[in-house]
Amino acid sequence: MEFHEILAELKKPFKPTQHQERPLPGGGRWFYITWQDIRERLDEVYPEWSCTWTEPVFIGDYCFISCTISIAGVSRQAPGNAPIQLLSSNGKDMSRGTPIERATADAFKNAAEAFGVARYLDDQRLTASLMHKQGDYRASKFARENEEIALGARGSPIKKSKSKPISDIFSPESPREPDVITPNQVNFSSESPKEPDVITLDQVKRLWTIARKEYQLSDDDVRQVLAKFQLESTRAIPSTLYDAVMRELGNVSPVNF
Repeated sequence: MEFHEILAELKKPFKPTQHQERPLPGGGRWFYITWQDIRERLDEVYPEWSCTWTEPVFIGDYCFISCTISIAGVSRQAPGNAPIQLLSSNGKDMSRGTPIERATADAFKNAAEAFGVARYLDDQRLTASLMHKQGDYRASKFARENEEIALGARGSPIKKSKSKPISDIFSPESPREPDVITPNQVNFSSESPKEPDVITLDQVKRLWTIARKEYQLSDDDVRQVLAKFQLESTRAIPSTLYDAVMRELGNVSPVNF
């Protein structure tokens, strides 16, 4: 088998039943493929594949490791990481396995994605469409919910959206209103010249702690979320928007909860 044929086989979508779903902290769902199923794909397509890992390194609150996968004489490397301790906002330990095990699995999946394995998952709309066409109707429901949450976070009224909602593609149901507060929904009174109340310093600290340690977001990721609400700083977040901002941070988190 030629290498381009191997890549084509590796890139094929997985079966609907192999798509696992995880809830996003701010609402919605994200579909993913387990590292075990990815390993099976490699076995099926090119049984002689091999992989190696670097020694784990602990920096701050994270464990880092790199994985190199070799297929038909071609090697591709990718990093992986995992928090040493993964706590939810209410202090619950959400870790599964040791930090080294989780970082190893993350690196393996990233290295496999470098060959195109499950790369289509980056586009969850495409993922939902593929699953729906194969008879998995979880996709239509979650895709509609994800779209509504995303539209709400951007401050775009769903009913006035010019783009065709994904709900029209998968379901005759009409999209419901977003269940998060958007900048357009905040009623700042014009009777007083005072600026709207903003979140407290403790809330600012809590936001950054959760974003960095629990959601594994960079500072740029946080700024991009703030930009969706037309905000320039976490200190400028109106108290009425705090919950909505936290939901959107959870939506863009890469963490598998």
